[in-house]
Amino acid sequence: MEANPLHGTTAGSSDSESESSQLNLRPDEEWQDVESDTEQLDIVSFFDDQVFHNARDMLEHCKKNHNFDFLKVVRDFDLEFYDCIKLVNYVRWEVKNGMTRPDVSTKSLWTGEDYLQPALEDDALLFCLDEVLDQPTTSGQVEETDGGLVDSDETSSKAPDATLSRVTQLEQQLSRLHIEYTDYRTSVAQTLDQRWSERDDKTTDKASGEDDDKHYFESYANNGIHETMLRDVTRTSSYMTFIYNQKPLFASSTILDVGCGTSILSLFCARAGNPETKVYAIDASDIIARAKEIVATNALSDRITCVKGDVEDNATLPELAHLCDQGGKADILISEWMGYALLYESMLPSLLHARDTYLKPNGLICPSHTTLCIAPVYDPDYAADTFGFWGDVYGFDMRAMLTDDTVQDVDVRHINKKNLLSPGSRFKTLDLYTIQKEDLWFTESFSTEISSPPEQTDDATIDASADRTLTGFAIWFDTFFLPTRDSVLPTTPASSLGAPPTPKTPAADGTRVADDGGVAFTTGLLGPETHWKQAYLAIDRRRMRKETVVEAGMQVKGTVEYRRREVGGSERKREVEIVVGWEVVGTEERGEQRWLLR
Repeated sequence: MEANPLHGTTAGSSDSESESSQLNLRPDEEWQDVESDTEQLDIVSFFDDQVFHNARDMLEHCKKNHNFDFLKVVRDFDLEFYDCIKLVNYVRWEVKNGMTRPDVSTKSLWTGEDYLQPALEDDALLFCLDEVLDQPTTSGQVEETDGGLVDSDETSSKAPDATLSRVTQLEQQLSRLHIEYTDYRTSVAQTLDQRWSERDDKTTDKASGEDDDKHYFESYANNGIHETMLRDVTRTSSYMTFIYNQKPLFASSTILDVGCGTSILSLFCARAGNPETKVYAIDASDIIARAKEIVATNALSDRITCVKGDVEDNATLPELAHLCDQGGKADILISEWMGYALLYESMLPSLLHARDTYLKPNGLICPSHTTLCIAPVYDPDYAADTFGFWGDVYGFDMRAMLTDDTVQDVDVRHINKKNLLSPGSRFKTLDLYTIQKEDLWFTESFSTEISSPPEQTDDATIDASADRTLTGFAIWFDTFFLPTRDSVLPTTPASSLGAPPTPKTPAADGTRVADDGGVAFTTGLLGPETHWKQAYLAIDRRRMRKETVVEAGMQVKGTVEYRRREVGGSERKREVEIVVGWEVVGTEERGEQRWLLR
């Protein structure tokens, strides 16, 4: 008796005869209908624009030319039909988002319901996926049966009833896949209906005055986040130092404070000005109510007008519309818009809208420039704590807990400057007078030279004699307040610019004052700690070659890409994806990895 490879049951000759009779009784018209429905499909490659007329040729092309074996992934994870559909959509979304080598190291990456939504409209691969998921093996290959492994040539020489059994089995499989695919299409339709419904709800909410960014603005209505920012002396004192050192600029001026929060910057501007100074403090969160109270308590209501609204929604800001109608656009635009790794939270587009809508052509922006910097890092303790911990937990291997979230997420933390492998490299400058919204997502190159090891100190966490390797990257930003539009941006880092303000303040080492009155501060490792900390991008060595020992004088070069995050076609406007590609020149150390700031 022949084993049934699909269900592991045995079938006798009587079963075969019954099945054969069923096949003979099937009307010819049904077979003709199947053939007549067959049409040529155009299946687009995962990684390029090549088009194929069957799925197997396309997948073989991706395997040979792009080193991506779709069927191996299916086999390795024993994927069900739904998960295969999600895998197709996941790979297409990843490639669409710029990832030339999608990460398929763990099944959890593509099992979310978001990936039921196709990335490619009318993706032909989804319609014929069943052709490759359950194809019979070809001649000369090894098949597995209940009786063990046998050569398929041997199998083909079995009795005819075995062939009929195989045909019946394939029919059953085809029927099952048809049902599963029908269920999949229903599930996709339900998912799309739900999303369209949610979109309609959002449109309704917006029409009724509710903001699409409700959660974001609500988070700024609480005391805690404002206390954290106000206690950041480097941040707050830098704004205050610039404003008070440039009092003539603020006298008799009209000033817009975008995202005013507690109104601290507006208070600085009003106090530095004179009775003719007019400040508009704008915020979309409920903190604006307390800002009004703070302004009144400090007897500055005659100079500061607090306005609740989204600066990008002109209809909600009649005070500013009236201002523009009078031809009296603002002289100065001020804002503390910076987020982690500079662009997290994506508040900068709001500032650029205010610049283009409300600022005079010769108006001043404070701060006027920011720069992004990157440096290679050697932090073996962090790597051991993050990755090594799960290898031995009370004698048990729990590395299954080491999900991709562990290494994909940017870790915002303070990094010991002794862990730096180099002073770093400035890779992006944002000139707030000229930059446009489309410039906020970019790819830039960097190059930096490995420094000599730090001197040994009493700090037991640093071993100056140990071989150093690249364990990750640190990203931070510098902020510059230039006193005129014609002022030249310094080429030196903010941490080494000018001198601390006089008389000294608690932020003496953080706020730097240049000879021309400009002010700067850094969020980097060579300045005092700020609430922005640094963005640490830990390298995932699980899928990369063993790290290389680096020595002083070696060059590390590569690219940094900032892009807005998308999940299942939905844009996460306040989240950032960072992709770094790197190499240590003259060594085998090279790689590319994506991190999420969410």
